[in-house]
Amino acid sequence: MIGMPAAQAQELADEMVELCVEEKGPIVRWNWKSKFTPMDLSFKWNEETEVFDPVLKETTKNVATKSGNVMDIVTVSSIGTWFTKITVGHTFLVMKGWMKGLECTPCTYIMMRQKM
Repeated sequence: MIGMPAAQAQELADEMVELCVEEKGPIVRWNWKSKFTPMDLSFKWNEETEVFDPVLKETTKNVATKSGNVMDIVTVSSIGTWFTKITVGHTFLVMKGWMKGLECTPCTYIMMRQKM
């Protein structure tokens, strides 16, 4: 939350976010349901996709790969390269994101699967 007013950063950190990931054939739909940073996009594994990032307020280039229950996303923006590692279990998802060269703890989300 670098450069963000403290009150806004706390509001963003306290938000309850819902993530819906659907895989239909070669297409993956990633729907990040958020008041502050909504993002609904579709992509193919191992192919570059351009995505408008609501936090950075710019279009980024992204490549998502998958190996077993681990997804890796590399995002290139005007301010740097971001790495996201997502590990999925039966009842949880752990997502860690960090910027290359920035010496701080990764941003970590731990999400629980909702009962269907």
